[in-house]
Formats: sequence, structure tokens, C-alpha cells
Amino acid sequence: MTTARIDRMQEQKYCDLDNSVFTGEGMRASAMSHFSTLSTGWSLVTLLSIALVASAYYPLPEPESEFWSLEVVDSGSVDADPLSDTSLLVDSGGNTHIVYVSVPSEASGLPSEVRYANNLGGFWDIEELGHKPRGHEHCDVSMVLDTADRPYLCYSNSTQTNYSSRSTSGWTSGYLPSSNWTWNCAIGVDGEGRIHICYTDTVGWMESGLMYAVLTGHGWVETVLATESWMNSVALAVSPNGSFHVVYDSSTMLMYCSGQVDSSGTATQMKTEEIGEGREGLDPAIAIGANDTIHVVYRRGAGSNGDIACLAIRSGEVVNRDVIDGPECRDPDIAVYDGSQVLVSYVSFGSSQGRDHGPRLVCARLADRGLTKNVVAELEGDTLAFLSTSIDVDSQQVVHISCWSGALWYAKGQVVSPDENDVTLLVAIAVGAVAVSAGLAALYVLKIRQRRL
Repeated sequence: MTTARIDRMQEQKYCDLDNSVFTGEGMRASAMSHFSTLSTGWSLVTLLSIALVASAYYPLPEPESEFWSLEVVDSGSVDADPLSDTSLLVDSGGNTHIVYVSVPSEASGLPSEVRYANNLGGFWDIEELGHKPRGHEHCDVSMVLDTADRPYLCYSNSTQTNYSSRSTSGWTSGYLPSSNWTWNCAIGVDGEGRIHICYTDTVGWMESGLMYAVLTGHGWVETVLATESWMNSVALAVSPNGSFHVVYDSSTMLMYCSGQVDSSGTATQMKTEEIGEGREGLDPAIAIGANDTIHVVYRRGAGSNGDIACLAIRSGEVVNRDVIDGPECRDPDIAVYDGSQVLVSYVSFGSSQGRDHGPRLVCARLADRGLTKNVVAELEGDTLAFLSTSIDVDSQQVVHISCWSGALWYAKGQVVSPDENDVTLLVAIAVGAVAVSAGLAALYVLKIRQRRL
């Protein structure tokens, strides 16, 4: 077996095998059989084609902070289209699960693939779950873990909403029976282990319906939550007691719908209200905090980029709003820890002065101590591309982020503010000073004892 190094800054269409050149699509034409990340900071993917076996090494950039580490989970193809989506969760054991859409270049003619990755064995293991047709690569993928850390996921595939669950025997897949023309979907699980899926579908003529489906022992039970002339960007959070919280982008406003699922699986007690201000609400994400406080992050503005804004809902009322960054930002996701501490991941293309830099992966913390923003990494790619981020936090308050930008990136670390850096430095200096003082005192006592002897 020989190896080929791929420079991500260039569009390589060959690999050097035994001093011969394989031309054409090269690595992109091969089928991936296994992917793992080496401790040296390089990623290794074993590729199989009809006549050759190769290993491609993929260099990693340096993270923007010592508090973050970066990995490439899936390098995709060297000229992959960054039009995709990703969803990340961390289980109770600190293991990371990621579902995403890998999108080859349009010139390759290859279909997009829905893939699932986890690092349960200490390295990244990747499985292919399904395909998406061309033109529908940016349909949503969504994932949830049940109390036993089993993953469940859904993804829209043009004419249907697909559903998959994983057990020790492998994946079981199907689709919701009433799907017609779907685009957006989100998944959740309640305390009884029932799976909830919210998705958009065509209802009647030229009308979109916000559908809600619950998987019971008798199959799927579906309810229409709302109808609009157009819907987009659905996000879902489910409480253990079966209450659900949905945010979605309607044709004019960011909307919030809540309700309760009864014992038969039917959605009841639905309430729908506007929570946006003007034309805003793209790319929403949602999380449940302490005291049933609902935290929502979204992109504000009608353009391709906008402000990243957060709001909190308590007892059906919006209690506060915060603008985290903007106006050249997009693709946010949200996680909550310690009940009310909010973490947000997103991609920034510039400051208030306009697009003054390339895409950056950013993690922000909105907590009692105020707002803190960390640039996690400088991403490569077109500033007009559709990128995607997903965030979660484990029991040790370590932050995990996935981001698709022509490749699937994984970041792990902590959000640290400048004052925390100062405190850390002062503590280190103080500890060092105490250690030096203790050492000098011990040496002084030793000298006294030696003199007495």
C-alpha cells in the first residue's frame, strides 16, 4: 500500500501510486471503507477502488485558541460542494455522535450521502445511511439520543421524510407515510421513549403544512400544527413529559408553537404565536433550560447573512432578547448547560464594517457573567456557501462543535473570556509563588537542622 498526500488548498485530481499517476476523478472516484484520526493531528482515510488501494492524509489547521482542538472527521472530496447540514450530540459517556450530508461536486455526478459518525472506539467510525437527489442537498438532518444513548435521526429527501434508528444489530430505516414534498425536519424524544418528528410538507394546493408525527406502538400518529403559504427552517425540543416546542420560519415571521402529546400520540393543546420582529427568523435552533425556559437562536434579516440573535421564552412570553453578533453571520445552533447558561455556534463572515474576513467558526457563551465570543477556527470556502454548525456540551462542560465546510470539522474545547485568562494566569502565578515560598522555607529549615547536627 502506498500513500498520497492531499493539499486542501489545491484541487488535487490525482494520486501518486507506485510512481504512476492515476488521472481523472482520483480520490473522488473511490469508495470510502474506513476513516480514522491519528494522534499526530493527521486524518487517515482508507479508500477502495476497482484496481487500487490508497490512504489519503489530510492536514489540519491550527486552532485559533489553545483552549480548542480541531479534527477533520470526513474530508469529503477535494472539491466538495459545501451545501450541507449537520447535527451533533454528546452522550452520557462523553462520546460524540454526528449526522451530516456529504455533498460531492456537481461535476462528479455522484449523489449526496447521509452519513453518521461516532468516536465510541476512540477513533471516528463512519457509516453511510442513505442518499439525497441533486438539488436537495440542504434539506435538514436532525438527530436525538434516548436515555440509553441510542441515536435516532430524520432527514428530508425531496418527496419524503426518512427516519432511522440504531441498535446493536444495526440501523433500521423507514419514512413517514404521509410525506409528499418535504424540505425541513427535526426530531426529539420524550421520557417514555416515544420519537417525535416535526417537518414541513405540502398540504393542498400551493400551501405548506407544519406536520407533527409521534411513533407509538401502533405506528405513526400525525397532526397538522399549522399551515402557511411558505415555511422553512424547523427546530424542535421535547420535554420528558411529552410537551413539545417548535420554532419555524414562516413566510413573514419567526413563529413558536407549543403543545402536549397525549397517551395516543396525538398533539393537543397547541398554541402558535409570533416571536420575531419584522422579517427575521432564519436558521432557528432551540433548547430547553431550567424551569421550562425555552432558548432560541436564529439569524435575523432577510439576506443570506444577518445578526445572530437569542431570545428566551417563559410561560409563553418572550422575556429577553440578545444580539450576539452580526451582521455578516449565519447557521447558528444552541445548547444550554447549568440550566440557563447558553452556548451558540455559528459562522461569521465579517464585523459591523462588512465582510472583512473569510468564514470563521465562532462559539459564543451567553451567561450570568455576560457575553463571551471565541473564534474557534478559520474555515476555508466561499463566503457565499451554505455552511452548517451544530453544538452540544458534555457533563464536564466541554463544548463539542461540528461544522460542514466542504469537509466535516469537529472542534472540542471551552469558551474562555479574557478576564478568565487573567484569573487563570494570576492563579498560576499565585500557586507558583506559594510553591517557591514553600520550597525556600523547606530549604531554610533543612539548613537549620544541618547546623544543629
